[in-house]
Amino acid sequence: MMNRFTLSIMIIIYSFSDAQTIFDKNMLRINDSENKKYKQESYTKFTRAKSLEKAGLWQEAEKLYKEINEDDPGNKKFFQPLKNILKQRGEWETLIDYAEKYSKVNIDDFTFQIEVGEIYIWAGKVNEADKVFDKIYKDSQENLNIIKMIIGTYSKNGVFEKAEPILYEIRKSIKNKAFYSMEMGRYYSSRMAYNNALSEYLLYVNHNPDRYNFVSDKIISFVTSPEIAESLIKQLKKDRSSNSIKLLSDLYFNQKQFEKAYDLLIKNNVNPRLLLDFSNDLINEQQLTLAERLLTNIYKNRNSENKIIEQAIFNLAVIYEKKTIKNVDPLPLSGFYKKNSFFLNEYLSFDEKQAGSLNQAINIYDSLITSTNSIEANYRLGEIRYRILGDLDGASIHFNDIIKNKRNNKYILESINRLIDIFVAKGDIEKAKSVLNKHVNDNRVSKKKNNLSFKKAQIYFYEGNLDSLDNYLNKEFSDLSFNDYWFNDILELRSLLFNFNDKPKLFKLFSESQLLLKRNKREEALRKSFQIIEMSDVPLKNVIKYYAAIIMVLQGQNENAIDLVDNLEGESIYIELSIILKGEIYDYILKNSDLAIDYYLELLEKYPKSIFYDQVRLRLRELAS
Repeated sequence: MMNRFTLSIMIIIYSFSDAQTIFDKNMLRINDSENKKYKQESYTKFTRAKSLEKAGLWQEAEKLYKEINEDDPGNKKFFQPLKNILKQRGEWETLIDYAEKYSKVNIDDFTFQIEVGEIYIWAGKVNEADKVFDKIYKDSQENLNIIKMIIGTYSKNGVFEKAEPILYEIRKSIKNKAFYSMEMGRYYSSRMAYNNALSEYLLYVNHNPDRYNFVSDKIISFVTSPEIAESLIKQLKKDRSSNSIKLLSDLYFNQKQFEKAYDLLIKNNVNPRLLLDFSNDLINEQQLTLAERLLTNIYKNRNSENKIIEQAIFNLAVIYEKKTIKNVDPLPLSGFYKKNSFFLNEYLSFDEKQAGSLNQAINIYDSLITSTNSIEANYRLGEIRYRILGDLDGASIHFNDIIKNKRNNKYILESINRLIDIFVAKGDIEKAKSVLNKHVNDNRVSKKKNNLSFKKAQIYFYEGNLDSLDNYLNKEFSDLSFNDYWFNDILELRSLLFNFNDKPKLFKLFSESQLLLKRNKREEALRKSFQIIEMSDVPLKNVIKYYAAIIMVLQGQNENAIDLVDNLEGESIYIELSIILKGEIYDYILKNSDLAIDYYLELLEKYPKSIFYDQVRLRLRELAS
């Protein structure tokens, strides 16, 4: 048993211990309370300083920022605004003083230390910065992100010679020999050291082949003169890597040296997939003969996989199809709401001399449908029958086949739209509506890409009911932003409709003329437009005269088109467009460059603020060269 004396002593000890604990806890509470009060005061000052800075009271703000940083020198949030003010004023010694205090508190944080090193560079004390970065480098060689920050800090502050030894040492010591190559490519290109940039980007893409397109786009962007292009080409010729060959081919292509690009790829026996992609580029550039030669080369090479052979055959059919099409829109700027989906000319003129090529295309598409059930070939045949041959019933078969096909594919929406177009072309608006309503909720059609609501607007337009069209546009498209695909089309349509305010009968006539164009009845559409001209006031008369002139050009009535727009009245965009139209008719169709130049000069002299000014001036330069 414990005697009474021992027990008493223990009670005293424990009582003392409890008292001490209570005392310590109370002191902690006091200190914590003080700290909270202290921090609250700092944040109150900080908020006040930000308000003063926002109000332009820089000196008052600076004074408070200094006080806060004296009290709490390691707080990044407090340090940054003071750093910015002192940097703007060039008060380097003061900034260094606060930075060093800041650094001591955050001695183990490398990002903070790099920030301080950068301040030394700003102050012109590069040697001091070197000391900071050398220490960080020695302590963090395994942390490549930190190394990148050091190199980046040197680079962006124009002292890359200090970063180079670090960069090359890291590249030697690690397996990734392309370390920091993309960043270096950007660094050199920003300083227009394009050959150095090319070397770095080549290094990058050789270790990151999936980034080839990114690198190719970067290299192409360098080419702002023939001299730069030649320098890059010369450099690439010395490198025999597969990526350098592809880049060289891209540069040749960019410089319109298509034969050189072709010869390079064939000579180096590049991947057939690359050749196939190259054929697509040639087709887009209308280099059809060269593309045909390339595709024939792929077809004859039976070592290629079946899918590539099939695509090569398909591309050959595309070439044969394109050979048959006349240039039906030879006017680069002129046109009635050019490229607007409401006014697109769907029909293509057929060059009868190329009838054999068209038959070749049709036969190939038929063969691909039979052998591979190609949906793409089926769609192309539908387009040929509709847009070239005018075989509306034959085209419908192809588009219906695609829609009925159980395979979900990108051509479903296009085929639905084409079926609607075909019924419009037949003059059967009710049937067009029926097709639209049947498929408006088709779950195979992506809602994001669904343009059936726009198609419905077109139908309202062809019906000629101005009020119904206006109400529908307000309901469906009122919240469109300028980034939306249909924004410009709807905006232009509204601009046109404004000319028909309080003129529903004239709008009905205009919609009828549009429907006739959709039915490929141009002469009837033209007669309808002259009816409108006779009944119109000056603003609307200008619109319809210009519209009729465009139809005349489609019909080959070029002189009549010039005469029609030669006497437009008042002031409107159509006055400018009519001058351009006359210039382009003489330029591109009648091949009379002297008269074309006269009209282009008239536009520049009369309308120096025209939205077409720069494009017309560029064409003038081309004609003068």
